[in-house]
Amino acid sequence: MGGTIYGNYIGDLNCWPFSRPQRLKGVLLGGFESSEFYPQATTFRQVRGTQPKIWLKSDVPIPAPFDRAKVGLPSAYLVDAEGRLSLCDGWFGHQGQYPREFIVSRFYSATELPLR
Repeated sequence: MGGTIYGNYIGDLNCWPFSRPQRLKGVLLGGFESSEFYPQATTFRQVRGTQPKIWLKSDVPIPAPFDRAKVGLPSAYLVDAEGRLSLCDGWFGHQGQYPREFIVSRFYSATELPLR
């Protein structure tokens, strides 16, 4: 969410209830103003055309080859990560479109998936 509409924003972890750190595996779809996470999915085909519910947020870099020429273009990764998942619905991600958020503190692996 961010911003200073009515004061200084102190961060999602301080404003919403989140789980204890947990390890989740799933598909991360990234692109221009998107970072969608689908836990338990293993392929792009499983999530293509579905409505995303979880925004993935991370200050740690994803451990996969990253082509700077593709910044903002659609991408898919199979990720294994540790972090905290929001416990109730909120307004997360780009323009608050996502009811849940997974804040990653550590990536164990990330493998790029074909977009087909």
